[in-house]
Amino acid sequence: MGKQRLTQSQQLLVDRIEEALSHAKTELGKTKAQVALECNVTAQALNNWLRRGTISKQSMTLLAEATQVNPLWLYTGKGGIRPVPAEIKESEYPAYQANIDKHLMTKSIEHVFSLFLEETSQKKASELAKYVTAYYFKLSNGENILDTIAELQKNNN
Repeated sequence: MGKQRLTQSQQLLVDRIEEALSHAKTELGKTKAQVALECNVTAQALNNWLRRGTISKQSMTLLAEATQVNPLWLYTGKGGIRPVPAEIKESEYPAYQANIDKHLMTKSIEHVFSLFLEETSQKKASELAKYVTAYYFKLSNGENILDTIAELQKNNN
């Protein structure tokens, strides 16, 4: 059986996964096997992500955490690869249920970011706001970052 041909979007995802793994190796000193272990998968499963160009949202979230890359970048290619600050740990924040509207929070953060960014960076302010909102809901409610970002993207269109 020949090598499976990937679609363009699958190849872009593979490229981002490879870049995340490279970041983990050069910046964190982690091997692929160590990253796989932190993602609760086998090294073979990780290699299958690269070969097939597919990965579950849960595994993608774990991969972003294990490699300390921006999950929004890993999921969509938007934003930068810049690592999530290592000093932020979930255990530093109290877990509580908050009745906060995600969209209102995102719009508020976007407004504040836009005050500090040039007009040409309004789209960047929007993407940053979505990431901050998603990260907040992950820390406070244990929600999946990618699900929150997808929800905000869907309702933004």
